[in-house]
Amino acid sequence: MTQAFPTSLCQRCVHVRRIESDRGSVFLQCGLARTDLRFKKYPPQPVHRCAGFREEARS
Repeated sequence: MTQAFPTSLCQRCVHVRRIESDRGSVFLQCGLARTDLRFKKYPPQPVHRCAGFREEARS
């Protein structure tokens, strides 16, 4: 899978959900937005600082 926003913290965050439209557009949805109003559901990309960022464990 190609990273749509390679410099964004969202690409590596455990809270992100990658949404791809039928037309091929890619959006990164923040899971924290469901329970915390400080976070935008679809933050403008790229994100370089975020209080909710948690690095996804990679194997």
